[in-house]
Formats: sequence, C-alpha cells, structure tokens
Amino acid sequence: MNSKLILTAFLTMVFPGVLPPLTLSISTKQQSVRVGDEVLISTKLTNVSDHALAFFDTARDCDYSVDVHYGNGEQVPQTEYLRQLKCTDALTGGKRKLVRLGINESLEEQIILSRFYEFTRPGHYTVVVSRNIPKEVSEKPIESNILIIDLAK
Repeated sequence: MNSKLILTAFLTMVFPGVLPPLTLSISTKQQSVRVGDEVLISTKLTNVSDHALAFFDTARDCDYSVDVHYGNGEQVPQTEYLRQLKCTDALTGGKRKLVRLGINESLEEQIILSRFYEFTRPGHYTVVVSRNIPKEVSEKPIESNILIIDLAK
C-alpha cells in the first residue's frame, strides 16, 4: 500500500477536518530551459478525501495562482498579461464547467509560466501554484509542492 495514502488516512483519523480534501502537485518535463523559451508546467489536482468532490472550473488563468521567485527569494517580475488579468465573468465568458473527482481521481492541466512571469535572468527559479476551491470543499486554497526550474543562457 502507498505510504502517502497510509499517512493521509492516519492523519485524517487523528486530526479530522484538518487535511485538505485535495492535493496539488506540479512538475515539468523541462527542468532546464533557455532564456526566451516557453516555460511549461503540469498540474495534478487529486481527490484524497473519502468521498467524491465537485466544483466549478472557470478559466485556467483564473483558477490557479502562480508564485515565482528567483533562487535568492526575490519575486520574479510579472508579465503585462498577468498585471492586466482581471478574473471576471467578462474574461471567463461566464464559463463554469463542473468538475467531478471521485476518490483518488485527478485533474491534470498545463500552465504556461512564461505567460505570467518574465523569465529573463539565467539561474534557479522556484515555483509554487495554488488552486482556489469553493469553501464547501476546502476552507483554504490548495497549495502545491515547490518546483525548481533552471534557466540557462
């Protein structure tokens, strides 16, 4: 049996209601990219609760929040697109797609990070993604693992 599943089950019994019903993991096939290349990550939102969950998607650029820092902890500058992004019904076209996740089911998507942040300085970048979920599903946004991306000249 998966040790992560055993730990989750144990913590759920000892601390009911403390663990979020979803986990969010991020990864990339391109640990190292060059300045000017598209920087792409994959997200995997998994239902780790003991029951099916349902919530609405609107637009990927609004459903996820991305935080990118240089290796020294300094915030990476946002692109003009992110600075102007307003997540309203006008942007999403009122789109509301119902997402249903059974127990241990996942939703996988891709995010183009270079659409949101200026990847112009060679070096290490740390990335964290969060997903806002309705309060009926989770009181807090679901936060991902930390991903490190190397940017070469």
